[in-house]
Amino acid sequence: MWLGAPDEWRIRLEAQPVRTDLDLDLSDTGFLRIEGSLHRASALGNMPVDLQAGWSNAPLGQMARLLLGKDPGWRGNLQIDANIKGDLFSPQFKTRLQITGMHRQEFAPLDSFNVDATCQGAYRHASHSLDDITCLWPIDTGHLLLTGAVPDIEHPRPGLKLQIQNVPGAFALSALRLFRNEVASSTQVSGTVQGSFEYASLPVEALSGGFTINGLAIRTPGMAHPMVLPALHIAPLHAAPAPRHAQKTRPARFASIALHLDNANIALGGEAPLSISGDFIPQSFALHFNGDMPLDQLKPLAASFGLLHNAASALATKGSANLNLTVHGPWLPATSIADNPAPSTITEGTLRLINAEYNASFLPEPVEIVSAQATLAPGQIVWNPVSVLFHKIPATLSVTAPLPCPGSSCKRTFSLTTPALDAASLQSTLLGAGEHGELLQQILARLDRNKVQWPPLTGTVRTGSFTLGSLTVHDASASLDVEGRQIHFTSIDGHTLNGVLHATGAMDATGSTPRYSFEAQLLHANAAAISALWHETTPTSQPFSGTVSANAQVELSGYSADALAHSALGTFHWDWTQGTLGLAPAALTHFDHWSAEGGIKDAQLVFDHSQVDKGPLKQAVSGTISFDRKLNLSVTDQEDGARVAKAAIQHTASP
Repeated sequence: MWLGAPDEWRIRLEAQPVRTDLDLDLSDTGFLRIEGSLHRASALGNMPVDLQAGWSNAPLGQMARLLLGKDPGWRGNLQIDANIKGDLFSPQFKTRLQITGMHRQEFAPLDSFNVDATCQGAYRHASHSLDDITCLWPIDTGHLLLTGAVPDIEHPRPGLKLQIQNVPGAFALSALRLFRNEVASSTQVSGTVQGSFEYASLPVEALSGGFTINGLAIRTPGMAHPMVLPALHIAPLHAAPAPRHAQKTRPARFASIALHLDNANIALGGEAPLSISGDFIPQSFALHFNGDMPLDQLKPLAASFGLLHNAASALATKGSANLNLTVHGPWLPATSIADNPAPSTITEGTLRLINAEYNASFLPEPVEIVSAQATLAPGQIVWNPVSVLFHKIPATLSVTAPLPCPGSSCKRTFSLTTPALDAASLQSTLLGAGEHGELLQQILARLDRNKVQWPPLTGTVRTGSFTLGSLTVHDASASLDVEGRQIHFTSIDGHTLNGVLHATGAMDATGSTPRYSFEAQLLHANAAAISALWHETTPTSQPFSGTVSANAQVELSGYSADALAHSALGTFHWDWTQGTLGLAPAALTHFDHWSAEGGIKDAQLVFDHSQVDKGPLKQAVSGTISFDRKLNLSVTDQEDGARVAKAAIQHTASP
């Protein structure tokens, strides 16, 4: 500072701002410059001033900490240039504010967001007020214009007016991306915004006015044509003031401000137009969707804006949806990124699909969705009921998935019911018409080719009847867990052969060939039904009879029936009462009880311990029964066997 003339003081100041109560890196606070003059006057307040000031290379986060004592989470580079002229106690000012690369600390948008605005006004020392404020921000061919005053800046109660003139819709989308990073950068919008707001804080806080978005069209990847919306009107939502006796504390500034998007109907070709409305407050937003929408438009929009948490990602573009949804969430996290991740959007309500298709990467054909309803709630999505048709096999199912549901760590719970299921039809379904491979070989080859895993699932499958060749299991149900390329059957139950079936097992397809392991129990089965199953009953042969209870443990591998049969290893046990067995040794043509146990190997049952009882007569049975039902059995009287053994011992003892 120096005396440039007898009545003029010259000033030049260059510095880096700092606060002694905060740990700030000086290199991160920018560079402050002030230069100008002060003239003599009869009173201090009447001194003419002419100052030029600039604050350059100031990071927003550090500047906020410097001025406010805390970091609100904004990032970018700030440049301020100002000219201050007039009397010391009533100067006028003109400023230019530039921010480059503005973004939240949690994420950086792909498109740079910049601010370049000019402001002017006057300061009145007597009233400690800012008057005649005029701020202009040119945006493309339009602008934002803020005017007003702030009386008593120590206890500010501003009165402001914002004019919005021909602001491009693309600017609004860029501003939205400052808060919500899930909005796809490839989404494009057109249209303009017109309107004005007036904010008054005296005698009570109030906002009036509104704005209109005209000619809004949204285009996002996957849409054949842009979605054209009617004019959208957004205006303040006026709430009744709280009673005076209830206002014990002064509400936060702008706390009572709320905007409402008037209901707008969009005709998209469905039975009912899609209705959109919304509510916005400083802390959060809520959008409401109700009506019909084609899936070829819903799917790309849901993917671009994160509306359905990827619930529609595997759907084809055919079909339609009926929506009754509310999408809501906070604009910003409540605290810093260290304490709270980026805000998440919550979708609640119902979504109904009609004549849609589900494309599963692990299935050779799409699943036809006749109809399906999803209920979305915080933390989960429930599809129930879902009516599907898969290669002419009808089924009803329900699926519950957590939200969010990230990839391989997401385990869904399901329940599937179908009236009847035939193994041959199922094989044709999974392989496709005209294929001649085995049931799992084609599926696993598809998985290998596409480098995908079976989705993690846990649930139940129920069918009125399951047919495997000539074997039919009635009221069949299975509880299973699927993970990677493994299936664990925690229970398999049903009624077959006039008996009760229960089993557990697993299938492991992680290797070159699938491996199976099962433990099965069949109680009170009818031997005649078993005979009919194996086609052993002929006009000249005696049918099987009696009641059979059996259990088995078996491990096997392969694709084909022959490979499975020859790889089978395990054990078996049965109890057969009041039975007959045709084409067998005479002792087995009729018996009171036959118990047998042994091993399973080389595609046959090998008897280790077996006894058949008929009245007081007990006989041992040995030999094998092959999987193609060839009997190689011999029966020995246990008394004869004992005598032979005793004679052998005596012969060995003779001199």
